[in-house]
Amino acid sequence: MSRQKRKTPAPRLRVSPNAETLLRTMLATCDKARLRAMAADPAGRSELFRLQRIAAARVEEFEGYLQLARDAETMFSTALNTTLEA
Repeated sequence: MSRQKRKTPAPRLRVSPNAETLLRTMLATCDKARLRAMAADPAGRSELFRLQRIAAARVEEFEGYLQLARDAETMFSTALNTTLEA
């Protein structure tokens, strides 16, 4: 049996390629005492604000992808339930 190859690639929902790496690195380098010291320094405080904005943007991005996945799952589940009930 030979497998047929798709002529066009199926679209894939992908999270930003570096998002996981970025977030894991941010969490790995976070030390509560160091963060408090950074917050006390004006330059460190502005850097923390920048990092917080990055993390907040990632939360928005992931929530958007999560909602798309939930909508797709609901659509497929409804279709499957409809055919089983008929």
